[in-house]
Amino acid sequence: MSDDFTPETQTGGALEPPRRVPPTAVGVMTPEPEPAPHAHHGSHNRVPSPAEVLRPVFRAVAGALRGVAKVLERL
Repeated sequence: MSDDFTPETQTGGALEPPRRVPPTAVGVMTPEPEPAPHAHHGSHNRVPSPAEVLRPVFRAVAGALRGVAKVLERL
């Protein structure tokens, strides 16, 4: 073997041989988990009452009837 090639020493380079086992993981920042739902915050899971469902329908029907009544008054 000839001594023609001599590697240059790097300023931050290590002179010991490489490890047998390379590093296995790299630390990364993971997002915080979402908080668990609480019982008092479960309002979006409840079933609406019939009055809550039908109130907009009744208002629309009442408005339509008022409109029909105004048209019939003009006749």
